[in-house]
Amino acid sequence: MNVSLYLLIYNVFIFTIFSSAFGCEDIRLDTNGQALENVPVFDQGTTSACYAFAASLLIDAYRFSSGSKRKDFSTSPLVLGARSGDILTGGGNIDEALLTAQRKGVCNNKEIEKYINSKNSHEFIETLVKYHAQGQGKAYINPLTFKGIKSISSKSVSFSEEPINIESLSFNDTTGFSMAQDWQPKKKILNESITYNQDQVEAAKNLATYLCKQGLYGTPENELLEFISKSRVYFMDAILKSICKDRIKFKNLPDPVKVDGLKLYSTGYQLPSETDRIHLLRETIESKISENKPVAIEFCNETVTSSGHKGMYNKFGEWVCENNGQHAAVIVGSKKNILGQCSYLVRDSFCSQYQRPKKSGQMNKSRGVCRDGQYWISSDRLLKNTRAAIYLNY
Repeated sequence: MNVSLYLLIYNVFIFTIFSSAFGCEDIRLDTNGQALENVPVFDQGTTSACYAFAASLLIDAYRFSSGSKRKDFSTSPLVLGARSGDILTGGGNIDEALLTAQRKGVCNNKEIEKYINSKNSHEFIETLVKYHAQGQGKAYINPLTFKGIKSISSKSVSFSEEPINIESLSFNDTTGFSMAQDWQPKKKILNESITYNQDQVEAAKNLATYLCKQGLYGTPENELLEFISKSRVYFMDAILKSICKDRIKFKNLPDPVKVDGLKLYSTGYQLPSETDRIHLLRETIESKISENKPVAIEFCNETVTSSGHKGMYNKFGEWVCENNGQHAAVIVGSKKNILGQCSYLVRDSFCSQYQRPKKSGQMNKSRGVCRDGQYWISSDRLLKNTRAAIYLNY
């Protein structure tokens, strides 16, 4: 081979290595005294609380980085999620969950998991929603049975959660799942200033019986009545909060920072180019994990099992994933392979539900992609599917 041609190929090879892996250090935040060493791995089950699972990791990493000695305490994602979004199907936002923790504090998951864990969380939460629907006079429809939904992630289908104003309903009103004639006459209880209808009274009794069977005592029926009469988000927050007695309130939880490359103007916003977005996200992620700070991401989870998938903004400025796989997880490490290419270590509460596609002619069952709730993935592949990065500013 011509020497000059050899040198050209060599220089291109070296440039490719350094340009793709610049700043990609060998880092693990889950070991050796780092921020996440004492933070447990969670499974979101079939809930849509990935945003809260990601936020809880950032919160506990901050606690331990700030000198907390409470290894017996880990933030409950379900309680945090219920207080900041819709953990059944609607999902929520990582930054809003962090701001909620800042305002309201967090609950110890060790107390919550006595009653709710990844195996029964959806059943428990769905039962609560059924009783709320009963109290609202709605015929409960399980949104997970709607056609076209292949998986549950941070965004999905939800039904109306606004309380119906009984006084304003007419016989042809269709704002809820029931008509005005389905409502029973109001029944006055507790005091003369508050009135509840028969649906709410029956739902509160049923809910009290259910909670008692689950070993949950201490929530008076009159409080359940008040909860049921409010919006579904308020109701879920109140029920889960009432279970938890061990809480931490933050005096100085740092503000969340969200990096997405959007340029905001008084007249609107400008979307970033793919190149600019990926560069900004890479720079943010690698800078923060080198400071022992995990970084949450909003991304298309299709990329975990499909190397060819790529998320993008559509013409309406909406972030689009192929199968509605908008999801949230946390980057907890990085490393370079033998060619100098960068990979990120992702802790993902959806891990138990990922399956590698079978290769042609493969007879054995598909294998999962995760190990202990985490997986390594090419940084280039992940960032092509990532819309935003969120971290706590400390």
